[in-house]
Amino acid sequence: MLIRSDEIIVIIGRKGHGKTTLLKLLLKPLRRYAIFDILGAYREFGALVLTPAETCTYDKTVYIPQTEAVEAEYEEFAAAVLRCGNRTIILDEAHWIYRPKGVGKNAQMMLRLGRHVAVGLWLATHRVLDLAKLVYQQADHLFLGQLLVYRDLEELRRVYGPVVEKAKELRPREFLYIDVRSMKTRKVVLPRGPLRIRRPGPSLDGARRGQDGGGGIQLLSMGIRAEPEREHRLVGAGAGTPSYSELRPSPQRRNQGRRIQQNPQAVAVNIHSQGHSYESHMR
Repeated sequence: MLIRSDEIIVIIGRKGHGKTTLLKLLLKPLRRYAIFDILGAYREFGALVLTPAETCTYDKTVYIPQTEAVEAEYEEFAAAVLRCGNRTIILDEAHWIYRPKGVGKNAQMMLRLGRHVAVGLWLATHRVLDLAKLVYQQADHLFLGQLLVYRDLEELRRVYGPVVEKAKELRPREFLYIDVRSMKTRKVVLPRGPLRIRRPGPSLDGARRGQDGGGGIQLLSMGIRAEPEREHRLVGAGAGTPSYSELRPSPQRRNQGRRIQQNPQAVAVNIHSQGHSYESHMR
C-alpha cells in the first residue's frame, strides 16, 4: 500500500485501542505537518505556536486551541495551511470539527481542494456517527479498528460496502486497512511496547527475522508502503516467544538501499518496541 502525505486518511476505533498510537506512527516520517492538537497530546511532535497564523512558521508545528470556540480556531488554522500549502494536517478527535450537522467553509475546502495545494488531512476519531459523511466520501485510506456497535458498522457499510465486516474479527491494537480506491484490505497490528524511532547503523538490509515471517511496512516521507501478501505486524511483542516483522533483502530492496546511501537527503529509521525492531526507509 502507498499513502501520500497529500491524501486523506481516516482512522476509526474504540477508545484505548491504538488510534492515537497509529496516527503518531504514521506522521513520524513526514517532513512537514501541522497538528491541530485539541487534547494537547502531541506537544512533543513539533514547535508549539501561539496563533493559527504562525502555523507555517516551521516545518513541523503544533497548535493547541486557546478558547472554547474550537471550530472557529480550526477555520483560521485551515486557512493558514491552505495559504502556505505543502504539508499535512493532523487532527485527532476529528468529530469536534467535522460534524454531521455542518462543516466550516475552510474545513470543507481542506477535504475537497487540499490535494491541489499538496495539503493532506489525516483524521482519527472513535465516534463514527458523529463524523460528517463528506469525510468518508472524500477519504483515500481507512484504518478501521474494533467496533462493537452495530449502528457504526452499518453506517460504514453504506459507504464502503461489505468489506468493513472484516473489522468484526479485530482485537485491540489491530486495524483493518482499506485502500478506498481499489477496496483492497490489509491487517495491521500495532506494537504493545513504547514506540520510539532512531537512526540505525549503515546497514539497510539487516532486519531481524522471526518465527511469524510477516510482511513489513516501509515508512516514507510521502507516505507508507507495505508488503502486499501477508498480515502486516509493525512489531510483535506478545507474551511468551516474541514475534518479529521480517523484511526480506530482495534485489529491489538492495537497490533501494544503494539509492538511499547515495542520496544525502534520505534517512533510514528503525521502529523499536521492547527491543525488537524492523527496518524501514525514509526519503
